[in-house]
Amino acid sequence: MGLSISRIAPGVITACLAIGSASAQTHTLYSNDFENGLGTAWTGNTSVASDYRRYFTQFNGRYTNDRIDLNLTTAANPGAGKHNLYTLSFDLYIIDSWDGNSQTHGPDRFKVSIGNDVLLCETFSNQDNNQSFRRPDMGPFHMGYTSTWKDSVYRNITLQFTAEDSARIAIRFAGENLQSKSDESWGLDNVKVRYEAVPAPGAAALLGMGGLLAARRRRS
Repeated sequence: MGLSISRIAPGVITACLAIGSASAQTHTLYSNDFENGLGTAWTGNTSVASDYRRYFTQFNGRYTNDRIDLNLTTAANPGAGKHNLYTLSFDLYIIDSWDGNSQTHGPDRFKVSIGNDVLLCETFSNQDNNQSFRRPDMGPFHMGYTSTWKDSVYRNITLQFTAEDSARIAIRFAGENLQSKSDESWGLDNVKVRYEAVPAPGAAALLGMGGLLAARRRRS
C-alpha cells in the first residue's frame, strides 16, 4: 500500500482539534466508485470515462485544467459540539505526459481545495522530471489513451478537514498548467468522505482539564 497524506485546512474550515477518542465512531457521508455514474453531487464540466477498463475501471474524468466540485452538506453533530472531523479519500489517475516540476512544460499540478483553503497542491510526472508528490502505487507505464505516453495510479490519497454542523461545502478538484486532454489529463475514482464527531473547543478544554485532574489524583 502507498503512503497517504493528511492536511488540515484553516480558515472557514475550522482548525482540527488534536484530541482523539478511542470510542469515536466513523460514519460515511459520501461514497462513489462511479460504476453507476456521477450522481447529483458533482458540478462543473463533469463526465464519466469508461473506455479503458483494464486498469482504470469506470471513473470520474477525464479532465485537464478543469475545476469540478463535490457539493455536500456536512453532518449534524448534536450533543458533541459543533464540529466534525472529515476524511476525504480518493484514487487519482494521472494520464499521459505530465511534466512534474519542469519549468519548461509545467509545473503540472493537481489541487484540492475548499473555498480559499488548500488541502492539496502537488506536482506529478509520468516522465523523468521530478515531482513533489510521492511515488505512484501503479506506474508509470502505458495503461491506455495516448500510446506514446505513460500513466500512473495513486491509491487512497487521504486529506482531513473540520467543518461546522450542517454546513455546505464544495470540495474542488482541479488541474493546473496542463495541456490538451489528448496530452495531459486526470481522473478520480473511489471517492469517499467519512466523518467522526470531535468535541467543541470548550468541551475539549474541559476534557483536558478532567484528564489532568484524574492524573494528579492517581499520583497523590
